[in-house]
Amino acid sequence: LGRAQILIQLIGNDRVFWMDESASDLVSKIEENYGYLSPVHLRNKILSELIKQNSFSFNKLGEKLENLRTRAEKNPSAKFFVLIRSPNDMPYFRIVDIIAKLSNTKYRNINYGCVGGTIAQIKKCKRIYIVAEKDSNGKKRKNIRIDF
Repeated sequence: LGRAQILIQLIGNDRVFWMDESASDLVSKIEENYGYLSPVHLRNKILSELIKQNSFSFNKLGEKLENLRTRAEKNPSAKFFVLIRSPNDMPYFRIVDIIAKLSNTKYRNINYGCVGGTIAQIKKCKRIYIVAEKDSNGKKRKNIRIDF
């Protein structure tokens, strides 16, 4: 079981899927409104909406990464972990560019991990849903869990 605050899935040479804590509101809303669907149809509905609303160009990825860097530099005690997923045939410079933008922060408080994977694998996950967990400060948070 891995944990990441931000998931970046490279889709193609010009598309990216980004999922962060803000996606939990959308997932909660879909679970509430479509909970009557079969588990497979509910999963498909959640993923369809997440991908539709959180996929964008590499240009916008640069903006999102810059916003993350700004958040990290405003709060030196904050810790961020980004999981970068990339298809095996993706040009490596795309990943290196993302890593360069993440790793050069003032307080070095953004960590990252890279794994192979495709958006098709995410679409075929067993389940995607909300879990309520306590963070390290004891504050209750909604988190998205993906079971592969």
